[in-house]
This record gives sequence, C-alpha cells and structure tokens, in this order.
Amino acid sequence: MASLSFKERSLLEKLLGMSGGYVLNFTNRTFAEFFADTVGIDIDDDKYARNGDSKAKRLRVLWETESNHIVGKALAGMMELVSADEDDIQTAQLKKKCSDVVERLLGGVAVDDIEVLEQPAEERTVQLLAASVRDAIDDGKPEAALDRLHTYVVKYIRQVCKGRGIDTCESKPLHALMGEYIKALKSVGVIDSEMTERILKNSIALMEAFNHVRNRQSLAHDNELLNSDESRLIVSHIVSTVRFIQVVERG
Repeated sequence: MASLSFKERSLLEKLLGMSGGYVLNFTNRTFAEFFADTVGIDIDDDKYARNGDSKAKRLRVLWETESNHIVGKALAGMMELVSADEDDIQTAQLKKKCSDVVERLLGGVAVDDIEVLEQPAEERTVQLLAASVRDAIDDGKPEAALDRLHTYVVKYIRQVCKGRGIDTCESKPLHALMGEYIKALKSVGVIDSEMTERILKNSIALMEAFNHVRNRQSLAHDNELLNSDESRLIVSHIVSTVRFIQVVERG
C-alpha cells in the first residue's frame, strides 16, 4: 500500500480531475496503455475494480494496493501529462504540491528495475521475500533488504538452473550456480556478444562477494550493517542481473 495521506490523495484527485470517475483525458484504452507502458501493470485486471469500474476508482485501488515505487512511478508519468497556462497560477501551485508528493514516494527508490521483483511467483516464500525487499527499498533502507534479496536470488537462480537441467544440490553456493547457468546459456547460443558474456562472468564474482555481504554485513546475523549508499549500489546490480535473466528465460 502506498503511503498517501488523506490530504495528499485529495490534492492528487483534484489535479487529475477524478471527481467524475475520470482521470485526466484518458480513454479506457489509453489508460490501460499508460499503465502497461509506465509500470507494467494491467489496470484492467479485476483486482483493481473491486470498488467500481471507472478509471478513478481503479486508480484509487491501485493506490491502496501497490507500493510507493509503483504508485510514485505512475503518478510521475501523469504529472508529465498535466499542463498549465502561464497565467493559471492555481493549477501550477497544485501541480507543484502533487509533484512534491511524487518525489516523496520515490525518495527512497534509487534502484532501477526493482519492479522485476513484482513478477508473480508460485512459491509463497519467494513472494514474501520479494515484497520484503521492495518494502525496504521503498522505505529508503536498502541495507535492510540485503539478506532477503540474497535469499530471493538463491531461490530464483536455483529455479532457472533446474529449468535448464543443472544440478542444484544444497551445498552449491550462489556464485557456482551462476557460473553453470552462464555456461548453459552460452552452450545453446543465447548469448550473442562477447561483452554480454564478460558482464555475466563478472556477475559470478559479484555473487560470491554478495555471499560475504549477506553473512557479514546484513541483518542475516548480528552484524554491523553496510551503509545505505553501498547497499543501494549492490541491490541495483543484483536486481539488474535478475532482470536480464528474466528476459532470457521468457525467450
């Protein structure tokens, strides 16, 4: 659930013209296209229509169910569609207030592709891990996400390795799994460029280093936590690797 106060919701609803069930000048088609392109969400899904089928009602449900990151990203896109004449001081002031709300929602999020962790997962543990990582990022505490992200990635890499017939015995560490996965991709011609191969091979060393961070600098144990900026950098690189693997696995 996005952390929007009643006052913030009121400001946004006024700017977006939601009182009559509409949102800006969106048609049903362009509304769906906007959310698909901006945040990868099917706003026509029935789960967003629990309070009614209008665009405004669907948007309100999205505010109630999605993370600060998703809501902030969608609203940022909408802010770009709001125009005000130079003489329209009232609208300009309202847009500024709403832009401040969006900036707050996105303030703790400096991780590109974090939405890849929104991908549906059959295993409840994976779902909970992904949600926990996203919540920590949304709260501006990436250091609190490191141990859970590590567990999430281990489970995810094991899953894709199994799908490619790779042995995933429990004693095999994350970096070893990653190495065998990259070899499997190369053997079937999935990797086209030498540079991509080098980047992926570098990820083996990164995964090995991630093991150390998880064990010595995260909440996994009684550790002194890594600082926020370095934690965000680590999360960004790991999430970027997950995103690429997801693209590969979708074929």
